Amino acid sequence: ILGWDPMVPTCISVRSTDPIDSNVTLAKSYSPVSHPSTPNEFSLLVKSYQPIDGGGVGHYLCNLQRDDVFTAKVKAPRVMHGDTSILHRGWKQVGLVGGGTGVAPLYQILILLLQSDENTKISFLNIQKTKDDILLQKELEQISAEYPERLRVTTLLTQERGTNN
Repeated sequence: ILGWDPMVPTCISVRSTDPIDSNVTLAKSYSPVSHPSTPNEFSLLVKSYQPIDGGGVGHYLCNLQRDDVFTAKVKAPRVMHGDTSILHRGWKQVGLVGGGTGVAPLYQILILLLQSDENTKISFLNIQKTKDDILLQKELEQISAEYPERLRVTTLLTQERGTNN
């Protein structure tokens, strides 16, 4: 498992050397999109950007080759409404709102809630710039089809394709 509890959302901090200044270590947090109880592996949602001053961890991760190694550590469990657990809280409805790569931690929570034996209904608002920016679209469509009575996903686009605003 990844983390402190197989049913608690996790987050890892990845470290890399700054591609612009090798004397600087960069760190960025990522929430795996895989279930925390998945044995021996985890999946990350990483968007690669060209390295800029003080950034470049996503670029670094996206350029790793098979068998390359990177440094990461599991962060302390998140506390949500006074507790680290998201299950068995008695929630009848949950609203999740996220955009960009910020959908990753919400996706992990979504999976945990849906795969539990609870009947929590979930509304997920996914805000993206354009249709081309939608992350986890296939996964969200698939899980929506699996749980049509419990999950409603709405995607809001803030720009039309081809605009620079």
